[in-house]
Amino acid sequence: MNQSKSTHAVWLVLASLLFGAVVVWGYLDQNHYFSHIQVTKITSRAWENHQAKECASWNARSDKPILECDEGHSEFQQDVPVRFYGDTRRDLDPDTLRLHWACQKSEESHPPITCRAASQP
Repeated sequence: MNQSKSTHAVWLVLASLLFGAVVVWGYLDQNHYFSHIQVTKITSRAWENHQAKECASWNARSDKPILECDEGHSEFQQDVPVRFYGDTRRDLDPDTLRLHWACQKSEESHPPITCRAASQP
């Protein structure tokens, strides 16, 4: 009988740990601690290595976001993989919403451009 009680206690502890791990994982994911890589069309002026830029994208329904840097002034356009920390699409918000990003180029990393969700004005 004692073995049965200890077995139940072990299962209860394991279930509690699993539940706690799921809650923590959800919190970290919701607060953008995890990244995702997405091929993105970038329009920008020349972008030097280790340079930071403020960029924006529309909340449009698209497989490939369009990231506009340098307030829409562009010397080049290219499709590149970008590491995003934040949602590139918010299903509950309108397509006309502008999403703001703080982006950094680092040719030593892969992908070379990383963007983090910035506070929305």
